[in-house]
Parts: sequence; C-alpha cells; structure tokens
Amino acid sequence: MALYWTFGSLPELNHLSERERHHVLRTCAGPTVYFRLIRTAIFYGLATAAICLTIVSRYVPRDTTLIVSGIAAVLTVIVSYQFCMRIIRAHLRLTLINGFRGERLPICLGCGYDLKGIEGDECPECGKGVVVREEEHHTLNRK
Repeated sequence: MALYWTFGSLPELNHLSERERHHVLRTCAGPTVYFRLIRTAIFYGLATAAICLTIVSRYVPRDTTLIVSGIAAVLTVIVSYQFCMRIIRAHLRLTLINGFRGERLPICLGCGYDLKGIEGDECPECGKGVVVREEEHHTLNRK
C-alpha cells in the first residue's frame, strides 16, 4: 500500500499533459483542500490524545500517559491524513473517468501504467480492463 503525501504524488496524474493535470487538480483539490485536510487530521489527533489521556491516566504514571497520548495523536494524524488522501484520490479517479467519458483513459486505474500507444483492452502491467464505456460511467456515478 503506497502512501501519498501531496496531490502531485498521485500516480494518476503522472501521465496527463500539464493542462489536463492542472484542470484535474483544480477540480478535485481546490486551494482550500490542503488546509481542510490538515485541519481534519490535527482535529482527530487532538481528539485521540484527549481520549487517550483520560483512559490511560487511570492506569499508568503521568509521564508515560503523555508519551502514550502523544504517540497515539501522531499516529492518528498520519492515518487520518492518509484516509483523506485516499478519498481525494477516489474523487480524482472519478473526475478522470468523467473527463474521458466514452474514451479510453490514458492511464490504468489499477496500477497507474501509461496506456498511451497501447492497443489492447487490458493493461499490460496488471491485466485490468482499460476501456471505459458509457454504461460503466453511469454505474460508477450511482454508487
């Protein structure tokens, strides 16, 4: 499982032109998304620390409680940030599918392989089907 720390590190963007990349990022990750992402992760980290302080302080010394709460908070911040990045990545993939509606995507959504110039209906890297049909688009939007 790969960890993504910035929107630019998402593999789906590597094979798009600069204009396409800019449009997709503007659509999926507007200027306030990073702020909201970090704010959400820190909120969950602080909430975890508070809960951990309340529970652990009953059973262990104060110094240990602070260390345990701090570690729990940092881990929660990292996990919640990654979870939010996965949601943004899913939104980015739907934006790509909508943008290339009825056309073949330039990348494989399974592994990120560059499909430009590839003739078949399957990704040569992972074997996933690469043709997006109109009916598949409607099915994805209903979920």
